[in-house]
Amino acid sequence: MNLLDKNKEQFSSGSVLLENEPMSKYSTWRCGGRAKLFFQPKTKNDVSIFLKSYSECDQITWLGLGSNTLFIDDVVDATIIATSPNLSEFHWSAQDTLYAECGVTCSRVAKEAAKKCWGGLEFLAGIPGVLGGALTMNAGAHGSEIWSFVSAVEVIDRKGTQFVLNSKEYSPSYRCIDGPELWFLGAWLKFNQKVSNGTEKIRSLLEKRKLTQPTGSSTCGSVFKNPDGGYAGRMIDECGLKGYRIGDAQISDIHANFIVNRGNASAYQILELIKLAREEVKRKFHIELQTEICQVGTEGSQNCEVKYP
Repeated sequence: MNLLDKNKEQFSSGSVLLENEPMSKYSTWRCGGRAKLFFQPKTKNDVSIFLKSYSECDQITWLGLGSNTLFIDDVVDATIIATSPNLSEFHWSAQDTLYAECGVTCSRVAKEAAKKCWGGLEFLAGIPGVLGGALTMNAGAHGSEIWSFVSAVEVIDRKGTQFVLNSKEYSPSYRCIDGPELWFLGAWLKFNQKVSNGTEKIRSLLEKRKLTQPTGSSTCGSVFKNPDGGYAGRMIDECGLKGYRIGDAQISDIHANFIVNRGNASAYQILELIKLAREEVKRKFHIELQTEICQVGTEGSQNCEVKYP
């Protein structure tokens, strides 16, 4: 009896468990092959049930809104756990502390804090992802980072056991977090700065984003981390690559740190643009750009895997 037959009835109504699911449906890049197994839990308990039943030898990838993720074109040999839209509960556990599950959108976190006149996380309104992803990569902008606000996290291990850890168990750095190899189910965000114009800041940030980024297009968000003392988009632009295309994959002509799917771009074409941008920036500036994206799967049949730290 396979996993689907054995456990489907154990999950809450509203959970989804599918085989060979096309990941282009869930990627903001609108490309990618089929995942071996796709699980969309209704509750955190469903995640525990699933992990307790699942083989430890398989790759598991967590997915939020599908940004910052590139699924390869062939069969995606991985199990996908999709946190959105169901794991989206949030509440104020104290006057200055917001608890949110991993599937709550970054935009919702920013707006809820602004409603209560708490400042510092307005930048999250411009990040097209969920809290779980923001915690994993220590999302930040405009001099702020999310882990500056984390007081504790709710986590789960490979065997499905849930527990709570103090934020001191983790060491955040630029677009990275070091700590126990566990998955985030939620977090408590503690605020200490009252503001009266949080909603206005969010509105201004989103208006600026519309003018400077290819919003409304099929992108994953920023492709590269900014190197010390510089901006990846500016460097790529100065290499003359803004607007450069390979098939339907294009380095945005609005902001060069974005790659846009103009129609039917493949993951292979996107990877080739990433490779080209890195090579040209290294040649001109002697800097190795690092990606922010997570590549899921390897594309051995086309020999085009491009994985970077």
